[in-house]
Formats: sequence, structure tokens, C-alpha cells
Amino acid sequence: VLQSHHKILTNAKIVGGAVIPHGDFAYDPSLIHGKNGSKELHKAALRVGRWIKLLEPDVILLSTPHGMELAEDFLIYQNDMLNGCAELGGDLHNKSFPSYKVCANLSTDAELATSLVQNLQHKQRLTGILGFANSMPLPVSWGEIIPYSFLPEEFHPKVIILGIPYSRYNHSVEMVPELVDLGYNIGHILNESPKRVVLIVSSDLAHTHQTEGPYGYCSCAQPFDDASGAWASTMDSWNIRKEAAKQQALGAKSCGFPGMVLFDGLLDVVRNSSGTPWASQLMANFHPTYYGMMIARFGPQNTFT
Repeated sequence: VLQSHHKILTNAKIVGGAVIPHGDFAYDPSLIHGKNGSKELHKAALRVGRWIKLLEPDVILLSTPHGMELAEDFLIYQNDMLNGCAELGGDLHNKSFPSYKVCANLSTDAELATSLVQNLQHKQRLTGILGFANSMPLPVSWGEIIPYSFLPEEFHPKVIILGIPYSRYNHSVEMVPELVDLGYNIGHILNESPKRVVLIVSSDLAHTHQTEGPYGYCSCAQPFDDASGAWASTMDSWNIRKEAAKQQALGAKSCGFPGMVLFDGLLDVVRNSSGTPWASQLMANFHPTYYGMMIARFGPQNTFT
């Protein structure tokens, strides 16, 4: 049964969540001269980063479609240390542009990451990964670094990186039931943790807004972005699990679709709880170039201003 609530209730250890893009133009609007909503996306992302800090999370659970990935299994990074760089400018698809790098070192909450692996590996297609007995940092790149970078500079919570399997390229719609189930089970485990957790979904929207883009044009692109925005505005599961899924199947090519569906499954945990009212807010939704991006936040209603 699909839930349809704008305000939901929870007394969970999950203290909030957000959808934040990893696309170049949300991070650096100057790449396209601040046009087509890129400035608005950047400002909204910084705003949601400041809001996340106010929630005082101990851990950021970050789902990524562009990290390390297995064919069918979801992947949790268990290493204490993660590092790497995001290369900015590649989305221009202009070989004459001098790209630049944004690098980061992140710290994993290894204890909670291990708990997730131990509790889920026998009931879900999920496994953990270490870099040579935890002695070598695991790599991170634009899918993880860019969303995390919108947090205030002085704020460095630990992370748990959740990698989406590369089956999502051709089978993301078929994965919907599994994604909902995994999100729900993750939510229950997090509720039993004494730690405060915020989920960040690293997500861009449809990649088929422009004929001249690398993925071509699909009339399904704007409807996909609209359905994603409707979900972010209302927390109505139908919008993401059915309408967005329909447009994804038609060719929207959203890399972040699986993460958003997983988050909606996690929201089922708090939908069925009682306690502090939750709300959601769509803060920006644009496609500055061939792909769409949105900023949205989900959390206790009394934290929204």
C-alpha cells in the first residue's frame, strides 16, 4: 500500500534526510555562467547543508550511484578512511575546458557500517568491503565528494557510503521492490542505534533533457523531474515508486532514481512510527543543461524555517 502524507511522525534515530546532486553545475554555477537555475541549485544545496548541521548528526549515510559497485549486490564501505578527488568541468563535454579537482578525506563510522553489513548480508543482496584489512583508504569521487562538500566547512561528521549495484543502469525500475525493502530494513537498524543519522541521497535527475546531450532527448525527462519534485514536496510514495519509475522506464536515465526509491523505503519506517511530526520541502529543481538536479530535505517539521 502506497502512503500519501505530507507530515509524518517519528521518534526515530533517523533525524533527517536530503537529496543533493553531484553534478558539476550545482557545485560550480560559473561553469555555465550561473544560468538555467544553476545558481539556485547551488544556494539551495548550501542551505540544506547548513540545515543538516543543525540536526547534529553523528553519521551521514550517503547512497551513491557513482562509487565502487558490484554487479548485483549493494556495497557498504567499511574502511575507517576514504579519500579521492572529483574532477569538475567534465559535464561540459568540452575538451578545451581546463577541468579542476576537488579532493576530500572522509572518515567512516566503521562500527555502524559493520552493524549494517552483519544485520543485512543474510537477508539482502548486500556486502561490505575493506581496503586490505582496513590499511588502505577506499576511493571516493564526485558521487560522494560533491554532496558532502555542501556541508559547512567546519562540520565533518563521519559517513557510511552505500554503493548502488551497476545493474541499476538497465534494471533500476525492476529493482524498485528490492530498493524499498532495503531502505525499510536499513531504517529499522538505524532506529536501534544510539547514533543520530542523516541520509543523503547523491542524485541527479533525468539525463535526457537535450538532443545535443550525450544521452539524447526523451520527452520523459521533464515528467521524471516533475514526479521526483512532487515526491520531495509531499512524500507521496506513488510519485517516486510509480510515476517516476514509469518515466525512468521510458528513458529518463536518472542515476539517482534508485537512491531516492531506497530513501522512500526508509521513510516507511518513520511513516509508521509516532512522535515528532516530519515534513518535506523541495528547495530547487532545474535542468541547467542536459540533466536535471534537485535539492530537497526531509525531517522534523520544527526544524524547517
